[in-house]
Amino acid sequence: MLLCANAALEENKQKINELNVFPVPDGDTGTNMSLTMNSAAIELGRKQTETVGAVADCAASALLRGARGNSGVILSLLFRGIAKSLKGRETANAAEFAAAVSNAGALGLIGAGGMTPDSLRENIRRCRELTDRPFGVNVMLMHPQVEEMVRVVAEERVMVVTTGAGNPGAYIPVWKEYGAKVLPVVPAVAVAKVAERAGADAVIAEGTESGGHVGELTTMALVPQVADAVDIPVIAAGGIADGRQLLAAYALGAIGAQVGTCLLVSEECPIHENYKKAVLKAKDRDTVVTGRSVDAPVRILRNQMS
Repeated sequence: MLLCANAALEENKQKINELNVFPVPDGDTGTNMSLTMNSAAIELGRKQTETVGAVADCAASALLRGARGNSGVILSLLFRGIAKSLKGRETANAAEFAAAVSNAGALGLIGAGGMTPDSLRENIRRCRELTDRPFGVNVMLMHPQVEEMVRVVAEERVMVVTTGAGNPGAYIPVWKEYGAKVLPVVPAVAVAKVAERAGADAVIAEGTESGGHVGELTTMALVPQVADAVDIPVIAAGGIADGRQLLAAYALGAIGAQVGTCLLVSEECPIHENYKKAVLKAKDRDTVVTGRSVDAPVRILRNQMS
């Protein structure tokens, strides 16, 4: 896997530069992009831990620490803001969380799913105050005010937009008109092809291991098929929490990875401490997918409600 990944990384570097979200500096090799970060993350992963949450905690800290002062470490990693699943204080602090991720060297995303158009605008402007680095917005297309959310993103000239839970074809031209990069989340090869034809700059191939809304294909099966089917860059997502899994994503044909769940337990993430403790306590079989009967599958922590 390591040899396959390293052989593909030079091509990945070119694709990242073509995407132009954050160019890879000259002199940064594919090996440095992955292995510098991995030196910490792999060592942490080797520790004998009893919970998946503990590994996620270590990985999140290692990834954020590793990004500082090393421009080649997290260049092709996308960290997804998780405010779309939060309310109140947490949603209000989405800008702070996204800015912290961007300042650490990755691409922070403001999750707009739990926001109103006005609160989204406030978070975008606040994020610009906190970072001079690239950041983006994730637009959930099932949002009851999606038209207004799309308009706010365009009016605020957000330069990176990711989408989920729907077909963004009608909105891509709106964002592309002012030069934004649009990266839809896709759960299947057919959806990836549709996104490419609609003008997407890249796709985020998200496997069923991810938290929140999920498809049915695993990340291992989905990513290489999408990479073979489209000519635009592919970013892997779903079940990725440390450097070993990032290397696997490279080997599967992705140029990087989007992660979210492993950052829930980071100091920068503005969720309740009980939520963080529940994630850390969870073991490998402590998530469950609900909502399949209404065609809206969502992966959540197993509890009495689920």
